Amino acid sequence: AVLGARIAGQCRVEANDAMWQMAVNGALFWQGRNWLDGGLTISNTGIVVQGKADFGLDLSPQLPANIDIAGAYFTASVSGQFELTHAGQLVAWKFDINWQLGIKLPDMDSRQLLPVAAQHVKVQGSHTPTDNAIALYELININGLTLFDLGSVTLPLPAWDDTTGTPVYLHNNLSLDVDGEGASFTFLTPVRPTPTSPVILGFLYEDSIDIDVPAVSAPIPVLSSEPVAGQDPLFVVPTPSITGQTVNLGQVRLDNVQLHIRLAWQNGELGVMMGNTGAFIAFNQLTLFPIGIIGVLNE
Repeated sequence: AVLGARIAGQCRVEANDAMWQMAVNGALFWQGRNWLDGGLTISNTGIVVQGKADFGLDLSPQLPANIDIAGAYFTASVSGQFELTHAGQLVAWKFDINWQLGIKLPDMDSRQLLPVAAQHVKVQGSHTPTDNAIALYELININGLTLFDLGSVTLPLPAWDDTTGTPVYLHNNLSLDVDGEGASFTFLTPVRPTPTSPVILGFLYEDSIDIDVPAVSAPIPVLSSEPVAGQDPLFVVPTPSITGQTVNLGQVRLDNVQLHIRLAWQNGELGVMMGNTGAFIAFNQLTLFPIGIIGVLNE
């Protein structure tokens, strides 16, 4: 075991006047994970660890009484090599990382993840030996969440003209006219109504009568646009009109949604830095359980 890395496999040793090196390829355990295609090389210049491993980070809040809610879950697959000093300080790195951010469903037995963001990126760099934290790559930086972007949508602004509107008057009585302008009824009679009335069926004549029920007034207050003599309008209903001015609907955002995750190295451990405070969470402190991905996000 070297700097917490344990490996079992085939070993080869090389040496000359200028350098020496011992390399082992096989089953590697490092950073709390078993690495596929593991390799460990120790030389006079430093240590190189390589392989492929998966990590996971549960971002869901922990609630009491075993309450389980849907929450965010972060997974990452790292494949590459890390160059260290003999003291375990990281000096160079070159690896691929496939990460995915998803929504973990509340039923823990299903272990299902609905992906919302994913990325495949190659990370390469170097750093002078230090015991301080090193930010390797910025994975996620969300400062507010835009739900709807309506920046290209504009609406015309209406205007109200209270000088040319419709006046409304208060009437003290309500006029009721049940038959409007009245009605006319036609009937047959044996009595000739006028000397010129034609004969029908040899002995009957056609006659008509007009009936008009007079309107009545009920003491019920009512509002109407009909003017009242000697009375000013109670109020005026403004007339709407469309102006040339428009309003931009803009964006619907959740500014309080903040998520900042950086891949980092600190004190010989690989992990993530959370938020702007730089709180470090090592991958080997986390329990990775199998996750079923619902759907696939294309890169």
